Amino acid sequence: MSVTMIQKTYPESPLNLGDDNQHGYIAKMALNTISVNYPAIPRISSNDSLFDENMEAAVKEFQNIFNLPATGIIDMATWFQIGTIYASVIRLAEISTRGVLVGDVTEDITEVEEGIQVLP
Repeated sequence: MSVTMIQKTYPESPLNLGDDNQHGYIAKMALNTISVNYPAIPRISSNDSLFDENMEAAVKEFQNIFNLPATGIIDMATWFQIGTIYASVIRLAEISTRGVLVGDVTEDITEVEEGIQVLP
């Protein structure tokens, strides 16, 4: 699943309990990826696209962690926050596989006194 897919493909309406479509599957895959770095988010069975009670619980926990209303419904704000966090988790994993430690990145950022530093 590409980062662009989750960020640019908001469904026509919010996702909630009982929905069964490709957007539910995309959200499950993204939430499971995010849960690696945020273990409070429960892992969800990703072998189907059904938005069930387990997914609702994962969505509520995601919303709690990221200061969104904990409705358990994936509205536009939740969808795009999932996309943003998913992209960050994927980038962090890519950096880690290159042998770069998070502390190395943090040092580079803290050395900048003014302005914004863009890391390669």
